[in-house]
Amino acid sequence: MTSYETAVGVGRDFLNGLFERMEIDLKITDGRVDDDAVILRIEGALDKLRRRMDLQTAFSDLCAQTMARSIDVRFVRCVLDMNGDFAARKALLETAATDLAHAVSVSGRNAVLDGLDNNERRVVHTALKDHAAVATHSEGEDDRRLLIVAPRGAAEA
Repeated sequence: MTSYETAVGVGRDFLNGLFERMEIDLKITDGRVDDDAVILRIEGALDKLRRRMDLQTAFSDLCAQTMARSIDVRFVRCVLDMNGDFAARKALLETAATDLAHAVSVSGRNAVLDGLDNNERRVVHTALKDHAAVATHSEGEDDRRLLIVAPRGAAEA
């Protein structure tokens, strides 16, 4: 068992204990290691959590810190996968990123994405990191953070 596989169990136990103590009807039902992230599938009464990005971020950050300490590393990226939707959301974001890159390269104008959490922004950044015509960067803080897709050269100036 790798240290990240160990972290999956630690993260699952930590969040399930937290949800139980907070009397929140949520449960981590599955976990896996994907690329450089621990992805934990969360199920239950997700309506309120989906609308509260600050809670999603707080749970994810606390879990990431707990997992990192348990395996003695500086950082573990934690993704909370709501009812198994992350794979579909990732594919949609990658398609949207490609479409936006085309629009930006044709128009020469920046595109701005908001309302993405840190994991979703990372998907877009990663999808476009080697794109010849565009570059990406983020601006702002916390829940007001924006992802900018700009013509290459304009974003780097």
